[in-house]
Amino acid sequence: MLRRVRAAILVLLVATPAGAGIEPLPPKTVIDAYSCGERNRLDEEGRERALIYLSGVVDGRRGTKVLDVEALATVLDRVLRTCAATPRLAVIESFRRAMSGKSTQ
Repeated sequence: MLRRVRAAILVLLVATPAGAGIEPLPPKTVIDAYSCGERNRLDEEGRERALIYLSGVVDGRRGTKVLDVEALATVLDRVLRTCAATPRLAVIESFRRAMSGKSTQ
């Protein structure tokens, strides 16, 4: 699964949501309240775009200066497992847990 996540990251980094004319989240989304369940209800492309977008939000808040695809793939894998287990959890919180090692294993 980790290999699939890495491949999806690379593809989505090249195909940006703005360039495709597709919004990654619904208009006027409260980012800190956007739940895993809301993300999970999107179609596959929407789920991937939302995940990449929110990953960028998290990286921006952390002041990340370097993209580490392997580390990101590990975090995204944890986020996906956590979101599957707890759909009411905010995606941003799922990222926080994944990065701290407190995500659902």
